[in-house]
Amino acid sequence: MNHKKLLSLYLLIIMTLAFVIGIIPSNIVKGETSSAPKFESLESDDNPVGNQISFSNGTIISVEYSVDRYAGIDGVLIIGQGSNLTEIVENALSLNFSTSFEDRSYYKGSFNLTENTYFKGYSYVGLETNGTEEEVEIFNHLDSWHYLYVSDNEGEILPPEMYTKPVNTSNTDKQGVYYTHTDQEITFYYQIHNGDENDSVTLVLSTHKEKITNGILTEFDEDVTFIQMEYDNFTDTSSGDPIFQHTLNFTYRTLYFTANNSYGWDSWSDDGLTTNINIYEINNGFYFESEPSIVDQKYTDIDNVEFTIKAYNSTINETYGISYYVVESADNDTRIVEWAEINGTFTTEYNETVTEDYNTTVREYNCSIGIYNANNIIYYESYNIYSNEYYNETSGSFHTLFIYDSRPQLSLHPYDQAYTNNPSVTFTYEIELVRGNITEILLDFGDGSLIANLTDDEDNSTTHEYSASTNSYNITLTVTCSLGTNNTITHLLTLDIENPVVNIISPTTNSTVSYNGYVEMYFDWDDNLGIKKVWVDWGDGTVWNATGDNFASHIYAYNGTYEATIMVEDLAGNMSNKTIIFSIIIEISIYSEPTPFATFTVITAISLIAYFGNKKRRDN
Repeated sequence: MNHKKLLSLYLLIIMTLAFVIGIIPSNIVKGETSSAPKFESLESDDNPVGNQISFSNGTIISVEYSVDRYAGIDGVLIIGQGSNLTEIVENALSLNFSTSFEDRSYYKGSFNLTENTYFKGYSYVGLETNGTEEEVEIFNHLDSWHYLYVSDNEGEILPPEMYTKPVNTSNTDKQGVYYTHTDQEITFYYQIHNGDENDSVTLVLSTHKEKITNGILTEFDEDVTFIQMEYDNFTDTSSGDPIFQHTLNFTYRTLYFTANNSYGWDSWSDDGLTTNINIYEINNGFYFESEPSIVDQKYTDIDNVEFTIKAYNSTINETYGISYYVVESADNDTRIVEWAEINGTFTTEYNETVTEDYNTTVREYNCSIGIYNANNIIYYESYNIYSNEYYNETSGSFHTLFIYDSRPQLSLHPYDQAYTNNPSVTFTYEIELVRGNITEILLDFGDGSLIANLTDDEDNSTTHEYSASTNSYNITLTVTCSLGTNNTITHLLTLDIENPVVNIISPTTNSTVSYNGYVEMYFDWDDNLGIKKVWVDWGDGTVWNATGDNFASHIYAYNGTYEATIMVEDLAGNMSNKTIIFSIIIEISIYSEPTPFATFTVITAISLIAYFGNKKRRDN
């Protein structure tokens, strides 16, 4: 091979290596891989089981594991004991490859649960014997495995059952929840059916229920405590089952507990073993709530909104605060402040007596969230952080706080755009305050006279005399309150003492005579400010609304002389009228009443027509 060909080969190799390195995922190049499988989930008859580990005999159990996608794993097995599982890897249950996603590959498989069983994952490269077991934590008397139990193993040693409620606790209205005082010594009792005094029973404790349930199939964290219970040879049961006990000083606000042995967890009910694990609660009455710091709960647009959080039977080393958001108004739910949280500040601690021998410790926290506009609505609740866990307010629902207008709310009569024809005007007003007191009430009558200070007025009214002339006045009511805010309302009032002008015009005259009862009236009217209503009283009990017209007509039913009146009222209530006489001469009454003789005549005519009609038919 010559020099040029050799150089070309080197370049080709370099380019190929560069391309291969370029497509290798960065997590392989940059980090180390792990060959140990990771437990992902467990299903019972194709249904997720969550934290359940006790099942009926014959339940199909499906498990899923994942491994590092780039670790070169050739297969994943399930090793263990019980339900035809084995720890011999050559004979172990093989899982099927399911899918790969990002940097993990997933394997699934299932087996029939026929007895108490433990298992773990096992992945291998090449031969089955060249593998790595799943890393499972050891806790107390049980080894590093996942444990599944059959709930109907009659005749065998069974899981522990709580023999009696913890000593020095009382029942609450919630099943499985007990109450005790802080610093109280309590004792737990568990019995083992078909067991003996040499059995190993573990009491499991945590201040968080989820940390027990979440760890049952995977692993427990440091907040879960395991305590070996002691055989109690002083308590005798009628069945002869051994009793195990443990005593501790209750210094918590809430404590959760259960127990297990090598045959399962406490899953007992009144009807026997179930598939649900019992996790009980003991609490000291802890709860917390929030409320506005202003007692009447009426915050205004000049107030800094503050809340008081009360925590009952809490510990001093806890965090409390307010979660909230703010909307524009009741008619506009646009959020002007999105969800926010702000921690509170500890302010005071005191005791409230609950019983003669027990006091509740109350700790208060203050939380300030700022100033908001009138009509804004704040949705809020308090939160608590305890042992790195987040809790919502015990009430379980959001509160609302409406922001009121700090100004006095005013009403004034006469109303705006009102008219009057009386120079002596009585003004009445109403004032509503959210908080505080009225410090000044000023009423400007708008005519240049002295402004009235009505602060000492008791009946919310005053009378003012205007000069007898037509004019419009801006009446202004100004009220100041002790909050330092004020409000003003202005109404326009028009005084009008001039009567409107009304005339009956041609062709209408007093000499009008009607021979058929029909009459017409022509008229005009005028006013300096405007007409409110025009109507005609025809003098026979009939009234015609003629507002906006210059003509009216009417039909009289009877002979006679009638006095018809055209009436006009202006906006201020001033009135004028004109009267005209109509003479009615009706030769044939339109509305004449039938007489007995007329009725007789009609009947006779009908009879004669019928007689002659019948006679003619007979003659034919």
